[in-house]
Amino acid sequence: MRFLVTGGAGFIGSNIVWRLVGEGHEVEVIDDTSLGNLKNLPESGRLRITKGDVRDRALLEEAFSRAEGVFFDAARSSSPMFYPDPRDGVEVNVMGFINALEAARKRDMPIVYASTSSLYSRCEPPHREDMQVTPGSFYEYSFLAREMAAKLYRELYGVRAVGLRYFSVYGPREEFKGKYANNISQFAWEMMRGKRPVIYGDGTQTRDFVFVGDVVEANILAMGAADRVGGEVFNVGT
Repeated sequence: MRFLVTGGAGFIGSNIVWRLVGEGHEVEVIDDTSLGNLKNLPESGRLRITKGDVRDRALLEEAFSRAEGVFFDAARSSSPMFYPDPRDGVEVNVMGFINALEAARKRDMPIVYASTSSLYSRCEPPHREDMQVTPGSFYEYSFLAREMAAKLYRELYGVRAVGLRYFSVYGPREEFKGKYANNISQFAWEMMRGKRPVIYGDGTQTRDFVFVGDVVEANILAMGAADRVGGEVFNVGT
């Protein structure tokens, strides 16, 4: 099959690309490399790389014309990224995604898209997909808007978009995220450099971590089930 991966040079997106190429699929990546790095990607004749921005509607629609399914992982993927310029984050996370939904509507194409477990920041565990969430940041609002748009496109136009609420993802190809990387990875890097990682608080805090390979598997399964579960969202954690 032919797949498009937006944000495909980033941490999670590049791991999806490696899986797809390894299974023999044709893959196109769209990435503006603001957060990702092309060094994350495999060298393969089955891989096409387009440097661009998901806010470019014409570029996105052209790429959709070459695909049979889309993994949408382009995002401002951390709350601190919104502090300097909230508008930029909302434009990428919401309008960029709506561009993708529009392209999918025109071509009847399934989309698996990234959301976030940060939507549960004001909820008591255990966290369920049917809980009412109350976002407390521009970052969280942008992903809730993404989910609501996908649900409406399903109800109004039949678009098969499946949302995955990622918990704290760690694993290979995260190095280029730098200070935005998962703290599991940052702890490992510190210890590899012979340094003692800094733990804030008393060390009793808990958090749900998930390996990126399991996140990739969730994406593949969601794509295969898009006809049945389009418009829904699922937790991806441990």
